Amino acid sequence: MTLSKPNYTALLLSSLFLFASAEAETSTLAQTTPTTPPITDNSFAFPPDTDHPYAPGKRELKLNSNNDRGFWAIVDVKKALSPEWLFLFHTEQRWGSDYTLYWYQQYDFTFLYNITGKIKQSLFCHDGIFKNFFIGGGVAQISQIKRNTKDRFKWVWITRPELEMHLILGYQGWSFEQRLRGQYIHHNNDHYKNYGDCRYRIILTTPAGFSCYGITAYISNEIFLRANTYFKKTNPHGLVGGLFENRFRVGFDLPLITNKLDAKVWWQWRVLKQNSLASRRYNNTYQFGGTLAMTF
Repeated sequence: MTLSKPNYTALLLSSLFLFASAEAETSTLAQTTPTTPPITDNSFAFPPDTDHPYAPGKRELKLNSNNDRGFWAIVDVKKALSPEWLFLFHTEQRWGSDYTLYWYQQYDFTFLYNITGKIKQSLFCHDGIFKNFFIGGGVAQISQIKRNTKDRFKWVWITRPELEMHLILGYQGWSFEQRLRGQYIHHNNDHYKNYGDCRYRIILTTPAGFSCYGITAYISNEIFLRANTYFKKTNPHGLVGGLFENRFRVGFDLPLITNKLDAKVWWQWRVLKQNSLASRRYNNTYQFGGTLAMTF
């Protein structure tokens, strides 16, 4: 396979996007990090993360609480490296606290290997239904505002290795996609505990039929599972386990000028399980979002 020439326009846009994200994080950090008052006498100056008074702002307390609303912006880039190998770049930027707080950014690099041809002849695989099967892995770099074990909201860097499988089925224009991912969340911060979790997502896409422009509708659901480390008496700062998050999403896929570029608009209902010390067992949060997908 002959590789195409570098797309310098895409590289320039990506560089500007990364720079803008870094500037936004710096601005948000300045707004959410409490400041220590100046010392005017010989009183003791408290170092960071001690027990001196700390009062989180209303926006921090609202983040991911019940009925919180936000906006997510996603960019997906796909590049075929060979007939079998596929490279994916995925980035997310999230706003919460009723759209007022920039709190999350993610940059994900994944390599997938297409093993469709190797298993398509099995009895399970019908040639007209079985479309693609990928296996692979990658790593994500994440920065987000999180509450630590001292109830302080801070920007935290996370490294997240991932292994995943994608199965895509199709019939008469309908598409049914499944993704199973295992990942390990490694916090680059001493105040947080590392853990692994498992995610399973399904996406059902309708045939193009809403207009002559090829618009399709889709519905998806993703569940998140992990081990429970929360115990009310012995480990009140542990993680709530089992099914701790669910994301239900409905939206439209909008093809743009070229078949290598399309956009999605969607609405999401995100349920977050809480521990027994919280006033509610589940927090229901809602997000509008947009996804721009590019293929090279």
